[in-house]
Amino acid sequence: MRTQEGNAYGRKAPTYKMELTEVGPGTPMGELLRRYWHPVGLSGDATSTPKRVRVLGEDLILFRADGDRVGLVEERCAHRGSSLYYGKVEQGGIRCCYHGWLCRIMVTWGLLSAFTAFATGPTTLAVIRFLLGAAEAGFLPGVIYYLSTWMPARERGTMISSMLLMVPLSNIIGAPISGHLLQLDGVLGLGGWQWVMIAEGVPTVLVGILLLAFLPDSPQDVSWLSRKERDWLEATISQEQEDAAKHGGESVRFVFGSPTVWLLGLIYLANGIGLFGIGSWLPTLIGRAGYPVQQVGYVIAAIYCAMAVIMVLWAKSSDRSNERIWHLIVPGIAGITCLVIAWFGASETVMMWWVAAAIVLLSPVTPLFWNLPPLLLSRKAAAAGFALISSVGALGAFLGPLMIGLIKDSIGNFSDAFLFLCIGPGAAVVILLFVKRHSAFRKPRAA
Repeated sequence: MRTQEGNAYGRKAPTYKMELTEVGPGTPMGELLRRYWHPVGLSGDATSTPKRVRVLGEDLILFRADGDRVGLVEERCAHRGSSLYYGKVEQGGIRCCYHGWLCRIMVTWGLLSAFTAFATGPTTLAVIRFLLGAAEAGFLPGVIYYLSTWMPARERGTMISSMLLMVPLSNIIGAPISGHLLQLDGVLGLGGWQWVMIAEGVPTVLVGILLLAFLPDSPQDVSWLSRKERDWLEATISQEQEDAAKHGGESVRFVFGSPTVWLLGLIYLANGIGLFGIGSWLPTLIGRAGYPVQQVGYVIAAIYCAMAVIMVLWAKSSDRSNERIWHLIVPGIAGITCLVIAWFGASETVMMWWVAAAIVLLSPVTPLFWNLPPLLLSRKAAAAGFALISSVGALGAFLGPLMIGLIKDSIGNFSDAFLFLCIGPGAAVVILLFVKRHSAFRKPRAA
């Protein structure tokens, strides 16, 4: 029997004394308990990886520095309010994460891109381009690491593809614009190519500055997620990082000593040989196929539109099935097939379109590849590992275009040069078949 007040048998609802039962900051009992010894966690919980603990109604961060010194601090750093859960434990304490590095990378990247317009010769051009490469080297691994702290593994393929979708989108928009900017030759005493470099750099600087104002450090820093949603997201990602640590590691030493990490770098390099080799010479190939200069940009834009569609659809398929390795192998085989068919092309036009089909089908491998490292690397190892893999893979952007140029000059035709590019995606497929046996990649990971 229940009364209208909702209490059985007419009994009064239980009450409690706030001053005795509440232990949060500022409460009488909470302040009393804080005067005495109180356990905050097991000794094994205090490691070089920050751990969130809840004690007396407060969210705190527990860590161990210098091997034996245990630290317990508030979750938010004092000067920026960012979450120390993502902080870096170092000698003497813990340092908060700082997305200002992304701002620094983009600003220096944009400035050096614009300064390329004022290179006076091969030497200054080489120096500026070297500094440009050094300035932007940490951008992709930094962004991948940042995004991996926001999205569970099950959704990561679509998320990374959506981010890298901006690459073909920039070509869709930028290629026609570059064609028109080249016609500004002589305006204000600058060549058309100089206007292209300036237009490339200025927006990058502006976006970099905006990052400081609008980019939050962690899910705990946003208001558009409820407290429950933020806690669930961070708990899920934390569990995934613990799983990654079991299969791989969470130390920088592990990164440089792990053969699997180096193999991932070789996969990224091998695929880069194909993608960058085709991408850098595609405008030349389109021009040789008979398209006028004014139309080359629009043909490239159409090809990159197809790339954008394939990237998104293939990433959704990978996330839906929670399968990663074969979703990398299949595009590699498809790209190789198109390059072989292009070699048999009866004309420059036929060869050009088959080569274009190859880069379209190879395009999903970059975003889907970045699903693999977070399954193996956790916390500090993730940041260092992403940087190492990206550094090794960056050689593909150099080797691919160089290989085509050298082979074309020595043999005299593009068809043999593009056929030779099959070495890159082919090597990636072989390494993937070997890497898939690793425990981190053997079974689909549940979200």
